Amino acid sequence: IDDVQSYPAQPPPPYPPNFNKIDIYKDPEEFAEVDQRAITVAQEDQETFTDLIRQLVGECKSDVEKARTIFRWITVKNLNSIMFEETQRGDTPMGLLRGIKFGTESYHVLFKRLCSYAGLHCVVIKGYSKSAGYQPGVKFEDNRFRNSWNAVYVAGAWRFVQCNWGARHLVNAKEVPKPGKAKSESLRYEYDDHYFLTDPKEFIYEFFPLQPEWQLLKEPITLDEF
Repeated sequence: IDDVQSYPAQPPPPYPPNFNKIDIYKDPEEFAEVDQRAITVAQEDQETFTDLIRQLVGECKSDVEKARTIFRWITVKNLNSIMFEETQRGDTPMGLLRGIKFGTESYHVLFKRLCSYAGLHCVVIKGYSKSAGYQPGVKFEDNRFRNSWNAVYVAGAWRFVQCNWGARHLVNAKEVPKPGKAKSESLRYEYDDHYFLTDPKEFIYEFFPLQPEWQLLKEPITLDEF
């Protein structure tokens, strides 16, 4: 993995990665230490983004590890069972998480914000996704299938991250926080590794960006083909 020194000062243009996710890591276990740090940090509520990022990425050895620990911190926080205070400001980690819970903010904004604090280039990509309710042949005309996700520049290329789907299979509307509930219950340890640094040829099955260059494919497909 590239050392930190060679990280570009400006975000490079979108271009297909020249090697696959499996060439970066073969098994999520390789991130066991990094993931554990994210889980540990997630057990406390940090007052500022600076504090949070210092704790998350302070010991990371590469840009991939930085992106990973941010992804895992976001997917570990269980919004359904965190007790939020009404007064939380939007420009704090807890304030942003509260905004996500109540629909005024989104995961891709949070991921981008944390990446920028960590010194990583990250963009928000808008487009369509084959999410719940999608049937083959459905036209992507209205906002029903609109979605947003991230690309982060790590390991020498732009790579996709979709925090919302990384955590989504565990979000259960019935979970209501109970007063005095143990802190650990507001964390979830399962996540979907597929949505971290997903290869473009896999990602295009579910996500179609409005700007074709952000398919990150050598030969972009059309919306009809999608």
